[in-house]
Amino acid sequence: MWSALRDALADKRRYLAIATAWFALWAVLGYVSFDALWAQRPDVVDSLFARLRELAEAIAARQSWTYFFGTILLNNLVVAASTVGLGIFFGLFPLAALATNGLVIGFFLRMLARQGEDPLAWFLAGILPHGVLEFPALLLAGAFGLALGVRSVQLLGGLLSPMARQAALDRFARDLRQLPVVVAAIAVLLLGAALIESTVTPLVVDWLQLR
Repeated sequence: MWSALRDALADKRRYLAIATAWFALWAVLGYVSFDALWAQRPDVVDSLFARLRELAEAIAARQSWTYFFGTILLNNLVVAASTVGLGIFFGLFPLAALATNGLVIGFFLRMLARQGEDPLAWFLAGILPHGVLEFPALLLAGAFGLALGVRSVQLLGGLLSPMARQAALDRFARDLRQLPVVVAAIAVLLLGAALIESTVTPLVVDWLQLR
């Protein structure tokens, strides 16, 4: 399994680099544009945090660790599965998912800074503990979703060329062979991230708030 995963990662290294750069770009844009966007379109910012608020409210209503853990894990698995599977539609959904997640992080950190908090401390202590597993899972899902999107474009481009079409089909078949081990790796990463986010992260956040 490890060798198959290593080969898949090496094969998709360019897509991983693109996904990482795209995610980081939108995180930075979210941070630097928060003030202007909040002043002009607070509804846009509010809509990006709406899903997070719904999850937080549902978790608070249950007051259960198992529900907290299960909700986080299920939500992340659905996002990751959608990012990979819907990538076949020309890679648009993976690009949107990566951009949205980057924006939310950037907005969140800038909002903390506006409130007089240290955004770096919050990132290192409140996001990175589970993010060290969640970010790679998101980027891996985004990379493979983008790869499937490129394959769909290549297949369309190969309609007029039998050789190009066969090459695209061969690449698509290779992607499908890699997909099971990639999906398994994403699931394991998200499982670990959900465990950390539901146990360690709340303690760290409480500590930050009490400083």
